This record gives sequence, C-alpha cells and structure tokens, in this order.
Amino acid sequence: MLGMGAFVSWVDYSAAERQRMRQAVALFEEKDTRDELGIGTIRDALADSLFPGTSVIQTRLRYALFIPWIYRRLEDDRRLTSANVERKAREDELALVAPLEASGAVSGIIGIQAGRALQRLPSSVYWLALQRWGILRRRITQDQYHREWDRLRRDRASQLLTDDAGILASPLHTWHPALPSPPEDFPGAADFELRPDEADFLRGRIAETCRGSLIAYAVAQAGACPYLDASNPWEAFAELPASLGDGLALARRFAFLIQGAALTYNLALARASQGREGLAVQLEGSVAAWADAASALDVASPPLDELWRFCAERANVRPRTCDFVEAWRQLLLTRGYEQATQSTEAHRLVEIRERQLKGSRARFGNPRALDTWNGQAGTGLLTYRWATVQRFLEDLYQGLARTGA
Repeated sequence: MLGMGAFVSWVDYSAAERQRMRQAVALFEEKDTRDELGIGTIRDALADSLFPGTSVIQTRLRYALFIPWIYRRLEDDRRLTSANVERKAREDELALVAPLEASGAVSGIIGIQAGRALQRLPSSVYWLALQRWGILRRRITQDQYHREWDRLRRDRASQLLTDDAGILASPLHTWHPALPSPPEDFPGAADFELRPDEADFLRGRIAETCRGSLIAYAVAQAGACPYLDASNPWEAFAELPASLGDGLALARRFAFLIQGAALTYNLALARASQGREGLAVQLEGSVAAWADAASALDVASPPLDELWRFCAERANVRPRTCDFVEAWRQLLLTRGYEQATQSTEAHRLVEIRERQLKGSRARFGNPRALDTWNGQAGTGLLTYRWATVQRFLEDLYQGLARTGA
C-alpha cells in the first residue's frame, strides 16, 4: 500500500492531467460495460455491497455537501413553499456551475455542457447516496421532500418551540445535525476541495453507515491508502480482512466470468455479419487474451452457489439470468476457456439470451440494430463503480491530509 505522504505527492504532481484521464476512463468504462446480457442485477448487487451509495454518474465527493447546504439554506427561506421550492432548488444547483468552472476544476462539474437544459441535477444524482450515508435523515424521495415542504417546516417549527434543550435528535431533522457549515462565500464561490472538517465528517458518515463494506474500509485508511492508480478494486488493496477479501474475490471472479460471455456475444455477431471479417479477427485476439487471464484465475471452477447466496440476500435475480450464467460456466468447464467462445453452443447461448431480453430489437436477426453495433458492446471488464470511488477517495484523502487529520 502507499503511505499518505507518497499518495499526496503523487496527486499533487499532475492533478489536472489525472482528473482528465480519470473522467475519460470512467466514460469509456460506462459505455464498454453496458449490460448486453442482462446481468445488471448481479453487477449492481456486488457494486452496492462493495461501494454503497455510489453510482457511475457521480463525479466529485463535495457534491455530497453542496446539496444539503443548498437545501438547508432554502429551509430557512420563509418565502418558499411546496409550490416553488423545486424551481428554486434547481436554480441554485445550476448556479453552481459558474463558480466551479471559475475555480479551475477540470472535471466533474455536473451541467457544464448542458447548462440550463440539464436533466439530471446533482441532487438527483446524489440523493440516494445522501440517504445511504445518513446525511439526509429522511427516507423519502426528492419529489416527496418537495411536496411535503410546508408540512415539514411546520413540524420543525413546532418542535423548535417545545424543545428546551435546543438540540434536536429526532427524525424531524432533514439533514444530519453535525453537517459542517458551508464556507461564508458559498454558493457564490465553490470548488471541489474538501476542508479537513468536511472530509472528516464524510469519512465518519461513510464509516458508520457502510460498515463491512470496502468503501468503509478505504475511508478509514488514513495512513495506508489503497493504490488509487489501479484500474480495478482488486489491484488497489494489498491486504484486506478476510470478509472483505472474500467479497472482492467473488466480484472479481464474476467480472472475468461474464466478460467472456460478452466477448463471445460480440464475436458471434461479427461472424454473423457481412463484411466484418476483420472485426472477427480482432475479437478473436481479445478472446484469446481473456481466456489466458480467466483460466489463470480459474474463474469457472468454483460453483456459483456462493454467488447465488449473496444475491438472494440483496437482489431479485431472475431464474433465466441464473440459468444463463450457469450454462456459460458449464461450457467453459467442458470446452475450455478459449474453445468455448468459438463453439456453436456458446454462440447459440448468447443469441438466445439476447432474444429473451430484447425480442425484435435483438441484433441477431435485426439488420437495423446490427448496423448501429460498434463491435465492442459490453466487453469491458466490470469494475463495480471503481472509477467513481477512486475520485471520491482522492478527494477525501486530500481533504484529510491538509492538516494531517
């Protein structure tokens, strides 16, 4: 593992270049790991277990403070009602773009391209994370929060009048009572640099609410950071407690197992297409490289019982999805890794699976859908939102390191 001093020096060396690269890699991975074979429920269950509260469309950690700061200011504005709070919140969120851009941030600004046409506001991107991490203390949707604005204000005002201690610990708090105060110049000025108290607050929230997860372990490693230059989480952590190591190993096996099926799907499409011989040759090379890595890890040998037990507690995986993954694993066991990808049985398996999922929109048998295929659909190795977590941990560690917290 890297020590804190080494990590901070590495980040300071070329922060702008690293942020640009990280954003590009995240976008590539999101496209390249599309769920062409319907395994998203398994992928998301594993990702939620490793990194609760995260998503691939999140960008920077300080948004987890921007959103409550905005809404806490709005809660003090007596002119706002359920009828107009959503519009005002949207205006305030969009207004963050200009100061963030002026701060010199080179990546992660939500809305910098779309401007006022932005559809997914930062609050909607981070709402579940704020709930999962206990920063937002109410289990309501954002729409419900807006609709119940007037009632919530009356309830808070009533309790403020009757509470002698002056410290409210009840669920009437919308936001965590220990939420750090925003800088005096917020929201007129804003940047992504966490102050030490902000970083410590976020570290505490994640550590407390996500116990037993890899992200909780990572935020606690103030003196022994994971290796954040790693392209996936299993290369980032040199040592882990057994429970975390077992969970990460399960996620790794599934990532390699299902990548082979995705490569086979693309290879089958290339061979079924007119004029795609060169692409087929290229995919055969990708298949060979995958087979070497997957066989070295022996990803097909362990039965999938552990995976299905894991999913049973966390996700509703459909029987057809289980059957597809089981059939793919059996082909690898009986045919061998590379030979299975070339087999008629495997090509038929992925074709049937796509037709189950997409019906008439399946690329097999639909020339129009096939014309829009880029030849690499869903072939990226699953990394379970690691690009998002990398950026979050960088932000957090930098904030903590500013005073050696």
